[in-house]
Amino acid sequence: MNTRVAILALILLSGSVFGKIRNGYEHEIQAYNDSLQNLRLRLSEHQRLATGGAGRLKREIKNLINLISYWRLTDQLIEQLRIVSPDIYSELENVKDKRGRSMDIVVRLIAKENARIQLAAVSFFTQSMKDNDAITSVYGDYSVAVDVWLTDQSLFLLCHELGHLSYVIPNAADYFRFYDKFYRARLPNLSYIGHNRFDESGKSAKAFEKRFRHDHAEYSKTWNKRPESAYVLMQRIRQDNKRLELIDAPHPIVYNTSIK
Repeated sequence: MNTRVAILALILLSGSVFGKIRNGYEHEIQAYNDSLQNLRLRLSEHQRLATGGAGRLKREIKNLINLISYWRLTDQLIEQLRIVSPDIYSELENVKDKRGRSMDIVVRLIAKENARIQLAAVSFFTQSMKDNDAITSVYGDYSVAVDVWLTDQSLFLLCHELGHLSYVIPNAADYFRFYDKFYRARLPNLSYIGHNRFDESGKSAKAFEKRFRHDHAEYSKTWNKRPESAYVLMQRIRQDNKRLELIDAPHPIVYNTSIK
């Protein structure tokens, strides 16, 4: 079977036994924490001995803190989805392929400059070698990878992508045939993939946009406030994480965060 990569994207508006919406940084967070602790110890030693290399260590620490910040942001965005659009969250937490197998939807919030493809939201997956109805990604069989840029519209973009996946996952074999006919052979602009007028996943994405707008309005009406944008959430996270730059800061841990 030829490997075919389906990329569903929106720009500027744009397996596991128990599938779920997962944080794409979760498997690395302990390594980030351990590395940060080690770098702080090394920096402390460099400064105590007045040796060189402190600048490089500080840059590495800042990079790790940035990754930890994106892990926290991704956690908060997924939690925000659960609160603002509980039906969308539940539907994708429990989505299954045509043979009843659960899927992991692995989400990462990323900086624009770190995007693999210059599109504001992208889902990465291929058809698995297991069978025509199975999907795989870099996270393994029965998984999809979703990257979303940090923007004021990150939650909207995520819901758009989930709309694509709500159709593709249970209709994978049919969708890969459609992809080969309308996208692969014609090599369209990447932003067009998933949005052909005959593409049922694109229609689903549009329907999810409408559902999200309704949920957003209901949330704002009920709580008399709008959900905070990913930018605002990240500003708070970065403020909290400034303490991690201190040499004598405690070892960072995985902690709960709240959505306001």
